[in-house]
Amino acid sequence: MDSLLQKISEFASRPCVFTQNELHLRQKHMQNFIASNTFEGLYASDLDIQLYNLVIEGKVSTNEYLTLCREAATGSSYEQ
Repeated sequence: MDSLLQKISEFASRPCVFTQNELHLRQKHMQNFIASNTFEGLYASDLDIQLYNLVIEGKVSTNEYLTLCREAATGSSYEQ
């Protein structure tokens, strides 16, 4: 788990690729997504929120995001 948190920290240090308006809209979409899931009984963990934020800010590619999700779900490390 430490290596996963280390990777998340490294990705989080990347610059945001969106303008403030784009970022605000993406944040609102994610808030709606989280609210919908919560209503359905699927609660986001702190780790989920960290991963969502990387996506919202465009700091990870789709492949990087999926790899991080796999690692979070299985507790293992996937090398690309």
